[in-house]
Amino acid sequence: MGIFDFELWWLVIIPIAFIFGWYSSKYEKNNNSADNRLIPEAYLNSFNSLIQNRKSDAIKELEQVIDSDLFTVDLQNILGNLYRDSGNIEKSIFIRNNLLNRVDLTREKRNSIKFELAKDYFESGLLDKSKILLEEINSELIQIQVIQLLIHLSEQTKSWDDCLKYTEKVIAIDEKNDYENIYRNYHCEIAEIYLKNKEFEKFNKYLKIISGKFGFFPRIKILKFQYFIEIKDINKISEAWFDLISNNENYIDALIKELSNFLSESPSNFSHAFFKESLQKQPSLTLIKSIFENFDLLKNKDHKIELIDNIFEHLKNIEKIDIEIIFYFMKNIDLIDNVMFLKFIENNCHKNKLIGGFEKKYKCGVCGYNSSNIYWQCISCKSWESFL
Repeated sequence: MGIFDFELWWLVIIPIAFIFGWYSSKYEKNNNSADNRLIPEAYLNSFNSLIQNRKSDAIKELEQVIDSDLFTVDLQNILGNLYRDSGNIEKSIFIRNNLLNRVDLTREKRNSIKFELAKDYFESGLLDKSKILLEEINSELIQIQVIQLLIHLSEQTKSWDDCLKYTEKVIAIDEKNDYENIYRNYHCEIAEIYLKNKEFEKFNKYLKIISGKFGFFPRIKILKFQYFIEIKDINKISEAWFDLISNNENYIDALIKELSNFLSESPSNFSHAFFKESLQKQPSLTLIKSIFENFDLLKNKDHKIELIDNIFEHLKNIEKIDIEIIFYFMKNIDLIDNVMFLKFIENNCHKNKLIGGFEKKYKCGVCGYNSSNIYWQCISCKSWESFL
């Protein structure tokens, strides 16, 4: 569920708000009975529409109540939520601002309306206005929700120092939720900035702080791998590479992208030795495809031929073979012994080892979002490390 999705507790709040308005509002005794019947009917219809998830109908029915004295602060706030949920942010903002102009609001009610208005501004992209309102709110009842929204807002603007500040605040007061995952990733975002700016001394100091707090989790290992590439430490690159792919072969695609520029600047014999050792230690279909995708890094024809022979050998021990591998072989057919290639096709077809080509997909473990790339933060639900 997103930050602003419709929540079922509205179905509890609406009747309470309505009943309060019904008994607290002053009616003239000579109101005709038809008018008295109209308002409850409109209200009950809106309630029914919400149950059936017909939000546009609920809005129309609640708008029928708006002209009556029964339209309390709570009902107006709920109508604002329905407007926002239906994408009509301007009307939602208009309602909240009108409510805040009232002088009879209690402090908690005013804080509640400010919070909803801050969410309106957040969704409409007015992040500065949203932040100003959130920082004005002083309420123990919604303190955690306010800080959580400030965290989301800071993520949007990539203000990682603010993310850390607000996360530390919420950790101190919220014992129900675990914030370690997002907390350590905010630290990593800052470390990554140091690395990109080639501020290696700051980067290393910060990495020590992170590892001291959280240990050596996957992202910090990849940051170190990127650092070793920057300083061109060949031994450390190999060590970090094998450590990462031995734990999760899904890292191969991401790491190869980091490596490609470094390998292109290295002697061809280094790339050959690197790929050959990788095949020996961690053979997999993902690795073989990544090698083929970077085959042009090998300038020496004999190195290519030797590596293809190694690939043929390792494919014997792989249970299923993506038919895309055949395409890569065909692309380099001038380097392959034709008899050996035909035997390979025949044997694998006979053993039903060939499977149809597929696009590599990574899936968010929280919302199910599919992507051809690994993300540290899901671009759909904003969860951290959910692709690993």
